[in-house]
Amino acid sequence: MLAAPAEAKVTWPKLTNVQPGAKLTVKVTSKQRRAQLAFVRVSPRATLARKTLRNGRFTVTVPKGDGVTYELRSTVAGRRTVKRFTTPTPPPAGAPAPIVAPAPTPTPSPVPVEVDCGAGNTGTAELSVVRLQLTVTNRGPGCLDVPVSLPVQWTNADGDVIPVDCSGYAMPIGGKPPTCITLPAFMVLHVGEATTRSIPIGLDAGTYRVAALGVAATVTIGL
Repeated sequence: MLAAPAEAKVTWPKLTNVQPGAKLTVKVTSKQRRAQLAFVRVSPRATLARKTLRNGRFTVTVPKGDGVTYELRSTVAGRRTVKRFTTPTPPPAGAPAPIVAPAPTPTPSPVPVEVDCGAGNTGTAELSVVRLQLTVTNRGPGCLDVPVSLPVQWTNADGDVIPVDCSGYAMPIGGKPPTCITLPAFMVLHVGEATTRSIPIGLDAGTYRVAALGVAATVTIGL
């Protein structure tokens, strides 16, 4: 009997808009699995830094430049997750300064609390299909744990469950799917972050009900 690989946890920076010179840190915690990390400039594309970690931090500094988009990438057990960051774009030269109206006297309100993933798995998944990829987006209020081997159920418009084999191929309706070896590793999504999974190979065009992580959605494939 094969021993299951240990969990791997990747924690991302919570920012999406960053200033040049800012520090971005990715934290990796794992007993066995290694995470391949990279810091990439999107256009013109260039890999600015890379590192492989099992435990530790990957810290990079955002270079100078306005309106530049960067990506932090993590690949664990063949699964890639990407988080994008963009530096601000300055106003056009000679543009008049914006007129700012005096702010009204603020009404006392509770101070927003930054989401802490230490509170556990308190996010809510939203499912959608874009370009033949199942997208899982965390809509909050907290962080969302997504298994690397994410179990997904596909049901056609007639209510028939589509069995899927261990290689990701759709099987004939009524077939018994095999017992597949799953990885106990998971990734952590902050609010607004997303990850993707491929839809079953050979799935016919049509409308389906897809269910995962305790939620379901109706999606259209190939129509």
